[in-house]
Amino acid sequence: GIAINGVGEAWIADGDVDRIMKINACGDTVYSVPVSAYIPGSDNTSPVGIAVDESSDFIFSSSDTVTAFKVDGVTQELQTILLPDVENRVVDNNNTVSPGPIETRVDNKIWIGYTHPLSTFLCLYENDGDFLSRHELPAACHPVDILCDPYNETWVLGAGVGKDTGVLMHLDQFGNVLHTIGDIPMPGMLAMDADDNIWFSYGANRLRRISRKTYRSMHDMELGNKYPPPYHFISAIEGIANDL
Repeated sequence: GIAINGVGEAWIADGDVDRIMKINACGDTVYSVPVSAYIPGSDNTSPVGIAVDESSDFIFSSSDTVTAFKVDGVTQELQTILLPDVENRVVDNNNTVSPGPIETRVDNKIWIGYTHPLSTFLCLYENDGDFLSRHELPAACHPVDILCDPYNETWVLGAGVGKDTGVLMHLDQFGNVLHTIGDIPMPGMLAMDADDNIWFSYGANRLRRISRKTYRSMHDMELGNKYPPPYHFISAIEGIANDL
């Protein structure tokens, strides 16, 4: 995952080397912190989702825990742990509830998406990590990316379990569904441009732009070669300009 603040600094959750990296606006590495620094006794825990708040503190989820972690963006010290509204992370004996994408709203509250073969949901937290609410998602929407727009509304791109298609859901500030776009092949990542249009990747190497207000498709493009092979696909989109 990638998160960018208002001055162009980027935080990258690198699952290949299990580290969180901060990159400045010039592309220089400011720091690189192993995820194991926040999870004692775990040397092979990969970061999954990452977000940054208005204070440039970062929040990340991990593949081997049911929790997410909020870290001071300057000192890299752990501030708090965000727990979901579940009694036990192990459900159905051997499947675990796993945190996924994370996003911060303009009011600095935090959304985290959780997945499990039998249940998918979003949890909303205060910026200090206090749990606020849980919102169930349909089976066709295991969240793969979350976007919070400037109006405190939320967009969730999700994949269907055992299917090649997923959905894009538009939620109001209370988590109520405003609109759903279905049958999206291989849903990927979300971004918003300067004209309030929503962009999302899908089908491995395609980008689509839709109107935030009407949901009408405005542009659709193919990038590179489709995989497999040769494994060309869009891994992340962030801060797409409106003149792309």
